[in-house]
Amino acid sequence: GEVLHRPSLAAGKDPTRPFDVVTDRRIAEFKLSRWDGHDTARMRQLVKDLVYLAADPSGRRAELYVLDDRPRRFLQASGSTVEWALAPFPRAKDLFLERFGDLSITIADFRSSGAAHVEVLDIRPLLGRLIASDWAVATADKQCG
Repeated sequence: GEVLHRPSLAAGKDPTRPFDVVTDRRIAEFKLSRWDGHDTARMRQLVKDLVYLAADPSGRRAELYVLDDRPRRFLQASGSTVEWALAPFPRAKDLFLERFGDLSITIADFRSSGAAHVEVLDIRPLLGRLIASDWAVATADKQCG
């Protein structure tokens, strides 16, 4: 089975832990804030995490979990440049230049090219199954106890 190497939510604060989850098969980042229309900082952070996942040389499956469809639509349709998104993140900007080149590419173009292998997944269906399974266990425990 899959072996968990490093769970570390809020990993971005520690440069030795670039991802929230690292296993022998995948790397993952979680962006679970609800977008509310004032999302510039969230957009930039999302692109930064996408760049790190796309640039990872390990060959592991890269996954970016989001809370609803708005972040995914932003990545697929944004005409803003990667340079705009990475302006507050000099290390991510340098990594992008090294691995992908031109910062003037749009976010949507980067998503469909250099980051095409990164799965962007809405976590809500997974949470629904988890909550339903916890409810079923709690209900069974209550009935048996």
